[in-house]
Amino acid sequence: MRDNARRLFTILTVILALWLVLGFWPLSIGNQVIFSLCILLVGGAALWRQRRRAVSRQRPEIVLPPEDFQGAVVLVCGDTDGLFLGRSAHCETRHGWYLRGERAEQLPRLAQYLAAARPALVSQVSVLLAVVPEHHPSGEQLAQSLRDWRRSIVQCRTWLNGLPPVWSVFWVTPPGGQAGESRWFTVTPERPGLQVQQKGQVPQSVAEWQREGSPASRLHQTLWLESILTLAENALFRPFRARQAELPPLNLCAAGICLTPVAAVANNLWQQQIAGITTLSPGNAAAPGPHPLPDLLLSSLPHRHGVSRRMRDAGLAAGVGFLFLVLAMLASFINNQRLVRSVGDHLAVYH
Repeated sequence: MRDNARRLFTILTVILALWLVLGFWPLSIGNQVIFSLCILLVGGAALWRQRRRAVSRQRPEIVLPPEDFQGAVVLVCGDTDGLFLGRSAHCETRHGWYLRGERAEQLPRLAQYLAAARPALVSQVSVLLAVVPEHHPSGEQLAQSLRDWRRSIVQCRTWLNGLPPVWSVFWVTPPGGQAGESRWFTVTPERPGLQVQQKGQVPQSVAEWQREGSPASRLHQTLWLESILTLAENALFRPFRARQAELPPLNLCAAGICLTPVAAVANNLWQQQIAGITTLSPGNAAAPGPHPLPDLLLSSLPHRHGVSRRMRDAGLAAGVGFLFLVLAMLASFINNQRLVRSVGDHLAVYH
């Protein structure tokens, strides 16, 4: 639909330009022919270029949300393998539409494609940096991966009307490797400190959560949580807050930690991290399916104001119409001045 609107807009511009040249501007026949040919050539070249761009932009493997989608649109980057079934490039939930960026160089192209195909949804876009420490064999490898993703996130601001809201979630296997239900720890702007949240329950502070249930279980998970926070601070939060060469500081608007079984590589970074703190083991249980998506954080993301595609197209059409009226009135004024001078010359001859 957007490509058709651009073609109609180009055709309308060509018609109005020809109308000005042939109907308003005082030009000789030769100049009218020359200007008309130039307008037709430029219009034809513009239509041909739009056609080529439409064909090259076709990405059948990416399913975009509809134009009237009201939920959050999330570009997911980082460790995305466990979040999407198979090789799927998108996932839809009740509250959001997740689009997968498999590689760092692909994320800016995905943002460009989304902005071109769904400009009305740009204000609803955020970027989720997914981190699964058990997928990385060393801290150096994770740091390099995060630097690459940081660079690609900054590049997205060209297409998304500035830097979009950026947030991050860590997925980590709980103590012992088994969990009856995934447990979330979140940091959001509207609630102070670290919050604990489970499905269907009101968020509560970590201090309140520690006073409930089995003390031993809470102690294990608290040690687990402190280790994750230490890893996140050293690998993600602190480096992103600092300027890196041409990259500006990147402050996260929200963060989360999900304790859920994760498929891990041997001798991974998380095993190395936890071995220096406690004798507890993450376990080797296979992940039962895709990792839980962080829908509970979507309501905490900042909202931006955007301009819909219809409003943008209407503004362009109004601008072209206004320019046409100004030029037509100017041409009419010039013609009237020439007519007045011609009549004055004839009257001077008779007198």
